[in-house]
Amino acid sequence: MLRVTYNDQAGIQALSQIPSREELLGKLLGSIQSPITNFARVLNQIAEQKGGADRLRHQQQNNLKFLSLNRIIDSKKI
Repeated sequence: MLRVTYNDQAGIQALSQIPSREELLGKLLGSIQSPITNFARVLNQIAEQKGGADRLRHQQQNNLKFLSLNRIIDSKKI
C-alpha cells in the first residue's frame, strides 16, 4: 500500500527548512568529534604540564650538578 499525503503551503514551507543530507551529516559528525577533540586537548595540556615539570626537574638537577662541581673546585683550592 502506498500512502499519499498532500501538504498545504505551511507544510511545504516546513519541509523546505529541513537542512540537506550533507549538512545534517556534518552536524552529526561534528557532534561526535567534539568530545573526542576536547579529550585530546585535555590530554595534550596534561602532557605539556608534565613536560614542564620534567623540564623543571632537569633544570634543578643541572643546578645541583653545578653546585656540586663548584664545591669540588672550591675544596681543591684549599
